[in-house]
Amino acid sequence: MLQTEPQIQEVLRIKEFGQDFFLQVTDAQAGHSGLSGATPSEAVSWGKVDPDRLPDAVVCYTDTTIAMPILTHYALGEAQAGKLRRLYDARPRMMTALTREYFHPHKVKKLDGTDPLLD
Repeated sequence: MLQTEPQIQEVLRIKEFGQDFFLQVTDAQAGHSGLSGATPSEAVSWGKVDPDRLPDAVVCYTDTTIAMPILTHYALGEAQAGKLRRLYDARPRMMTALTREYFHPHKVKKLDGTDPLLD
């Protein structure tokens, strides 16, 4: 999930501030390089997490075989059924928006010099 932010910001050059939520379950310790710098504050420095949301970031130092059943039980017990988002059905609209955001502000053209939004 966190790799989408560098893709959006650095490769596509679309202004973005990082993920709004950060929940990490790990049994590695940051002090012995076990996390390889993958802490919430390090994620902020790479633009992966919105710096304004850093105080809400959660790191749970435990094994996933303990954490996932607890998180799943909580989510299933607390969540109310909502309308399905049907993201795949929205894919054409989202791709058009992404293409427009990428090509227009940066005046990027296709390799053949044509405007992809006019195709």
